[in-house]
Amino acid sequence: MEPVSRGESDPGGALDRALEILVDLQGLRRCAVLDRSGRILGHRGFPSRGEATETASLVAGIHASGGRLSQLLGETRPARIRTLGESRETLVLPLTSGGDPLLLFLLMDAPTDGEALRGALEEVGRVLGSGAVASGREVTAEGFEESLTESLDRLFPSEGDPGSP
Repeated sequence: MEPVSRGESDPGGALDRALEILVDLQGLRRCAVLDRSGRILGHRGFPSRGEATETASLVAGIHASGGRLSQLLGETRPARIRTLGESRETLVLPLTSGGDPLLLFLLMDAPTDGEALRGALEEVGRVLGSGAVASGREVTAEGFEESLTESLDRLFPSEGDPGSP
């Protein structure tokens, strides 16, 4: 599978700039920002629009299932889903802010460099917080970055943190 290539979603817009930041991550193969119903707002690395649409539908379903399972287990925060394969890893992170929730999907080579990912996602949070996403949803920088940081802390706890392996 070839590394993700650059493309156009909302040229010059916040979403386009955010996706370009993710493209620079070592080992990133595919990425997408979508709403909870699975509607794609922007993506990179998919060989066809059909594959991107199918993936987005599956991601939305997985997130909804994971969210419901989390509720049944008494969790109060949105589900964060990390799937590890032999050579690939997927992350589904909810992006909550004042507007409607969004989902970020990443397909990367495993293992993922948690610190590089954290840095890129913090930058994505700042970029997307600077303006509206293509759908017209306003996302505050503080809310977006807080959501990403919280997701990463839960997925990649630092040594010495509670819940750290």
